[in-house]
Amino acid sequence: MGVFLYWRAGRHELFESNILFDLLTIAFVGGLIFGRIFDFLLSANIYQWSITRLIFFNIYGSFNWWGALFGAIVSGQIYLKSQKINFWQIFDLASAPIVFGVALCSIGFYVVGLLSKNIFSLSLYKFLGYLVIFWFMKNLARYEAFFIRIGNPQCFSGFWDCFLVSTCQKETLAGFKDVFCPVFTGGFKIKKDFYINYGSR
Repeated sequence: MGVFLYWRAGRHELFESNILFDLLTIAFVGGLIFGRIFDFLLSANIYQWSITRLIFFNIYGSFNWWGALFGAIVSGQIYLKSQKINFWQIFDLASAPIVFGVALCSIGFYVVGLLSKNIFSLSLYKFLGYLVIFWFMKNLARYEAFFIRIGNPQCFSGFWDCFLVSTCQKETLAGFKDVFCPVFTGGFKIKKDFYINYGSR
């Protein structure tokens, strides 16, 4: 769904479909590679500097989120530069779809929590938070001068707005989870982000 929203936004700005999907593929592959490499470098005690463990991710499966983000941006920028396309304009178009995709992932984690008998999970709050951010950004997108271009036609801010607001939302949830969760679940804390109600004990 996030890919469709990204493609539709790109087509609305008159970008060719092959450019949009090529960028998506290259950024995805770059994200996987750099995410794996960053995890290898930052978790040397697990990988023991073994190239074999680095390659066989099906056995030693782990990726670093920040490394993946860095890889996607770098590989995407290289590709767009070769196509002589403004890098930030494309990433602005992808900002709202990225938030929507993260929201879907969050609700997926919440459902998994329900199936594993964890009656309540912080993932539900994350889903609602990202959904609000998505709605907010989609509405701001109607005001092109505010969302994409601030004074300068070549100054694009949507991607960084997305990153900043999402980070604030994550930190806010982390700080107030012990306040909000017991109100809705009966107050029994079992471990980390999971809560259980009275009737399940």
